[in-house]
Amino acid sequence: MTISLSGPRSRFAPHLAALSALLALQSCGGGGDLSCGGPFCVVPPGAEQATRLEPVAGDSQTGAPGRELLIPIEVLVTDDDGRLIPDVEVSFAVGQPGGALSDTTIRSDYQGLAKVRWTLGAVPGAQTIEAIATGGSGVPLSGSPLTFSAQAVAPPPARLVLRQPPSGRVRNGMLFPSQPVVEVLDAEDEPVAQVEVTAGIAVGGGALSGTATVPTDAAGRASFADLAIEGAAGPRTLRFSVADPALEIVSGTVEVGAGSSFRLVASEPLVYEGTVNSPVSPAPSVTVFDAAGNPVPGAAITFTADQDGSVSPTTAITNELGVAQAGWTLGRSANLQYSLSAQIQSGGDPVVFSAIASAGAAGRLAVRTQPPTTARSGDAFGRQPVIQVVDQLGNPASQPGVRITATLSSGPAGTLANASATTNASGLATFSGLALTGLVGEYRVSFSAPSLEGVGSERILLAAGAPARLSLVRQLAPAARSRVPLSTQPEIQVEDASGNPIREAGIPVAAAVASGGGSLGGGTTVATDASGRAGFTDLAIIGAPGSRTLRFTGAGSSSGAVSSEITLPGVATISVLTAPPPSVVVGTRLDNPVSWSLKDAASQPVADAPVTVSVSPGGAVEPSTGVSDVDGIVQLQSWDVAPLASTQSVALEAADAGGSRVEIEAVPDVAFQLLKISGDNQSAEVNSDLPAPLVVRVVDQFQNGVSGATVQWRTCDGVGDYDPVTDVGGYASAFQATGAEPGTFCIMASSGELLDSPIQFSFTATAATDGSVPPPLNGQLQGATPAPALGRTHTRR
Repeated sequence: MTISLSGPRSRFAPHLAALSALLALQSCGGGGDLSCGGPFCVVPPGAEQATRLEPVAGDSQTGAPGRELLIPIEVLVTDDDGRLIPDVEVSFAVGQPGGALSDTTIRSDYQGLAKVRWTLGAVPGAQTIEAIATGGSGVPLSGSPLTFSAQAVAPPPARLVLRQPPSGRVRNGMLFPSQPVVEVLDAEDEPVAQVEVTAGIAVGGGALSGTATVPTDAAGRASFADLAIEGAAGPRTLRFSVADPALEIVSGTVEVGAGSSFRLVASEPLVYEGTVNSPVSPAPSVTVFDAAGNPVPGAAITFTADQDGSVSPTTAITNELGVAQAGWTLGRSANLQYSLSAQIQSGGDPVVFSAIASAGAAGRLAVRTQPPTTARSGDAFGRQPVIQVVDQLGNPASQPGVRITATLSSGPAGTLANASATTNASGLATFSGLALTGLVGEYRVSFSAPSLEGVGSERILLAAGAPARLSLVRQLAPAARSRVPLSTQPEIQVEDASGNPIREAGIPVAAAVASGGGSLGGGTTVATDASGRAGFTDLAIIGAPGSRTLRFTGAGSSSGAVSSEITLPGVATISVLTAPPPSVVVGTRLDNPVSWSLKDAASQPVADAPVTVSVSPGGAVEPSTGVSDVDGIVQLQSWDVAPLASTQSVALEAADAGGSRVEIEAVPDVAFQLLKISGDNQSAEVNSDLPAPLVVRVVDQFQNGVSGATVQWRTCDGVGDYDPVTDVGGYASAFQATGAEPGTFCIMASSGELLDSPIQFSFTATAATDGSVPPPLNGQLQGATPAPALGRTHTRR
């Protein structure tokens, strides 16, 4: 039988209406029927219309230029009744003078909120952004556009870091080999540009010359270029300071040594009385001072005797006290004034000594046995000299007990050992063990005694002695890089005790680190060539930044030769070479995710610099400690991303260089489970809305919210077609109207085959408080009563 409802009113119409009302009554019940949800109970959900855009947070902040503001910019989308409207597109735009936003377009979440992070532009001053949203018809929402303002203010300095300390050893008045670099940081350890840093002497006195006030560059670094200390030798510390606010940092000890030769001073006496053909006593000496009055060691002094006088050595080197001394033997002419001049080889006025030579009063000395014509430095003469006291006519004089002293009257530089002998009853003195130690060359020895005219020997050609020490004839450059061959390779000379080169091939010389730690690379043992020199070719220091000295041993030398200080520069900048993808699924292991480049102040790679790597809580990295490679690169081998969806990071830190942080966005894994969040078991009067939305959440295996998952909101018997997607937090929700009938109703949310899907909600519609009730059926079918509506569902994007 077919019933037609078209055309004129059917005679069956009253019966169909009654049947429909009865079915509705059976479906919706009078309450307590949780199976309710048929097509006569629930109407499909609808969407609310956004009408208003309101500011929530982030306005009128103050921040640093080029930095992200602390509080995100946040707006709220609602309708005219203040209900929160999801899934509305909000656009954000930066005004002048620029800046950046984390997103330029974002959709409101299930709470009606849309927020972005704002990085200010680089120019200090007022800055703005706008938030714009439109309704479904394209008409701007009330309040749109919203304007947010911020003030960009350069942050004040908060601390100073001595990125490159001054040299540990300097010379008075001479530029530091390593000039200091100071970094100025704010409270967030970010560099502060255009801040004046002033250097001065903190402890030790004296004056600091050069440009003592330097502004920081864009990297927050004040690089000094021409600093020098002027003053007495001794330790100093330097202070580096900023005036506003008052900040300072103090260097380590800077040991100041003598500067360049400036002044030559003669030691008393300057006028002597002596005996012909005899040395004066005490031997003439001079002291060299620099401009600050510090004695200068290592200065070369030239001594010159006039007439037939002689001096030894003709060139003397000042000792650690700045003193140089020479033996001066007067000539053979009595009652004649002799002079001796001394002058710094590098220039300057000479000083002059003078002496009057007197004749010997009681005779003179004569050489009976000459010393050998050749000798080896340090060895006793093979033929010892014999000296006779004679009268003026040359006859032997029997004068026992006369002490005869041997001194050098000429020659490069040397000393005599066992240089005295006493006459016997015949006036004869035989030397024993007399030896000459000194530089190779031609020498003459004079013999003298009180009140007697002295006598000189024939020439003695002195040869080098036995190997006894090593000399660093080519010094190393003050700076080097780990694992990189030294720019100036050392050259070692084997010498005897007097510094004479031993011209012998095949003597092994070994190099090692004397101080500062680390090791050496390249050829560390080299044999001497025919000239007795060992020339290294590829020697390299391997170790962390810092100062080192090297020791060279061999040829029977117990202490060897020690180099001057060599500095491996520290890390000044850290930059990221390779970075991981910007977003990664939580719980992922990344292989070789990050590499960093470490460079010094001269932009050269820093090898073997110790580093530490830290990671966000819940994550793990390998390795967590290590050193940079030969190219100054640090490679992170693995990064286990924590299971929490969030911004995660790894940070590398190197001594005195701050650090470098790399961030990723850890995003949720695939959808795994559907959770009931809130809204169950509510109640409200008929013909009203439930007070709170029904909320579910889609999460991954780690309980992170999964966005973009479709959630189907239906009655419990499957009626409805509202299928929103979850917002950025994984939430989806629905607002529910109670409808006109009292009773208990069932709603469900489902999402594919997820664990715990579907989820049921129940709510109760209570009778109106004014006592009104639906009209009684009285057994009559009065027509269907509108059912509760599932609607106003919204999602977070």
